[in-house]
Amino acid sequence: MASIAERVEAELSKPAGCMVERFWVMDDAGLYFAGDDEFTYEQDQALAFKRLDEAEEIAAVYAGTSVQRFECFSNIPDPLPKTDPKWALSEALNYVQHWRRDRDDNMLPTVATLDHVESVIRNALAASAPARLEAAE
Repeated sequence: MASIAERVEAELSKPAGCMVERFWVMDDAGLYFAGDDEFTYEQDQALAFKRLDEAEEIAAVYAGTSVQRFECFSNIPDPLPKTDPKWALSEALNYVQHWRRDRDDNMLPTVATLDHVESVIRNALAASAPARLEAAE
């Protein structure tokens, strides 16, 4: 059985990244929209849209097409709107990951950055409070 230190080290050595949502435009025959009025069977050549409305706009241009949602791994997470409570938590997570990288140089977080992360988390909790109350009702 691995020690706690070994398990923590294994966890920290995993590549950073996350699953992101993307959209394809496909026709009835299963061809993917590749841009420039072209469709292809190859997923690698297909255009992947980050936003649903962009994909729907393209699908409206080509008769017999539909929008298909899929998820893929990305090293860079999609930015969240600043009004989304998840944005605040994402920003706090970015600080924590930054501090983790800095620990190799024996650098500690400053009081100012700790205060900032604390306020970000408090704001995220406050923003999500009405949603939690509505869900409970």
